[in-house]
Amino acid sequence: MKIKPAEIVMGIMLVSMGVMGMGEKELFHYDVPIPRPEVFSVACLVAGIVWLVVPWFLRSRKKQ
Repeated sequence: MKIKPAEIVMGIMLVSMGVMGMGEKELFHYDVPIPRPEVFSVACLVAGIVWLVVPWFLRSRKKQ
């Protein structure tokens, strides 16, 4: 398997955090406001996609 289950779970969590925060005007974490919620959402979305793609790419290149 080229990608581990833990990497899949973490990537899906980050992508879902990014998607859920896209339409929100304010985001809070333990009652502390997160500044720039749109930037935070995009960062989570990009990090989740990178988290899924990079390990797969590195492991597939290693075997060739």
